[in-house]
Amino acid sequence: MHDTLQYLQHDPVHRKYHHNQLTFRMLYAFTENYTLPLSHDEVVHGKQALLTKMPGDDWQRFANLRLLYGLMFAQPGKKLLFMGGEIGNA
Repeated sequence: MHDTLQYLQHDPVHRKYHHNQLTFRMLYAFTENYTLPLSHDEVVHGKQALLTKMPGDDWQRFANLRLLYGLMFAQPGKKLLFMGGEIGNA
């Protein structure tokens, strides 16, 4: 989770230098059982919301958050999304 969030905090121009933060989990994805959480600890313990961690303006932040959720659900393993982490209709 932390590697993925650090990757998405980078400006999209610089992300090509940090692809290892996304691909490292695939080394052990099929040999272990694990869960892919987006933890509520990212918001609760003095940190910031997932949306505000993303670079750019509001449109780019929501696009990056949708990218994060798409990436999370495309990875093998169980998914875990805590209450309050979803994108709701406004």
